[in-house]
Amino acid sequence: VGEIIKSSNTVGDALTTAASLTHLITAAFKLEVVKAVYIGTTTPYLAKSANNPDGIDREVLDFAIDFIKRDRPGFIYSLADDFFYLSSEECKVSQHMIDWTVAIPLQASAKAAVEMQRTAVVSDQREELKGISTPVLLIHGNKDIGCPVPLTAGATHKLLINSTLKVYKEQPHGIYISQGKMMAADIIAFINNN
Repeated sequence: VGEIIKSSNTVGDALTTAASLTHLITAAFKLEVVKAVYIGTTTPYLAKSANNPDGIDREVLDFAIDFIKRDRPGFIYSLADDFFYLSSEECKVSQHMIDWTVAIPLQASAKAAVEMQRTAVVSDQREELKGISTPVLLIHGNKDIGCPVPLTAGATHKLLINSTLKVYKEQPHGIYISQGKMMAADIIAFINNN
C-alpha cells in the first residue's frame, strides 16, 4: 500500500476499523496518514479490568458472542434501536435503511463476526494511542449506548496528542446515517483545515 499511496487522510468507523486505523498510523508502513477521523470509536479499551474499572463486564461480551453464534441476524437486529436511536422523535430512519444496515455485517462469516466483537472489546490500545501525533478528529454521538463517550471517544481524546472531539447531541452510534450531511461537512472542514 505504502508504495502506491504516499499519504492519505483516513476515516474509520467503530469496532475494528478504528482499531485498525490506530495500527495503521503507528505501524512501520511507508504510508503517511496526514489526518485521521474516528467515527463512533471503540478505542481505547472497552473491557473491564483492574486498570479499567469502568469498562464492560466480560459477561456482556460472552452474552454477545453466544447470541451471535446462536442467531446472528437476531443479534444484529437487536442492536438497531440503540444504533439508530429509534425511540427518538427526531429519528427519520426507514425500515429499508435498517434492513440495509443489518445486511452489511451479515455478509461476514460467523467466525469473523465473533472475532470482530471480541477484538473490539478486549483490544487495549491505550499505550499505542499516546504515540500518535497525527491530527485526529473524533466524532461520536452522546446517545451511543454501546460505546459510551466517556469510555471510548472521551478516553481516546485524552490519550491522543493532537485530537479534536466532536460530540453530536442526541445522536446514536449510527450517526453516519442519522447525521450524514453534517458529519461529512465536519470531516471535510477538518481535512481542509491546515
